[in-house]
Amino acid sequence: MLDALAEAGGPLRREDLLGVAGESRATVYRRMAALVQAQRVVQVPGHRWALPSTAAS
Repeated sequence: MLDALAEAGGPLRREDLLGVAGESRATVYRRMAALVQAQRVVQVPGHRWALPSTAAS
C-alpha cells in the first residue's frame, strides 16, 4: 500500500487501496490505522490516505 501511495503522488481513496491490496476492507483499515499510528501515512478528508509528504496534494 505504501508503494501505491508513493506512485500516486497524492491521496488515494479507500476504494483505490482496496483494489491495490486485494484484501478485505477490515484488513485494509487495520493496516492503514497501523500506518497512521506509526506516522508513515496520514488520513485526509474524504476517506483518503497519503504519505505525509504528499498530503497537501
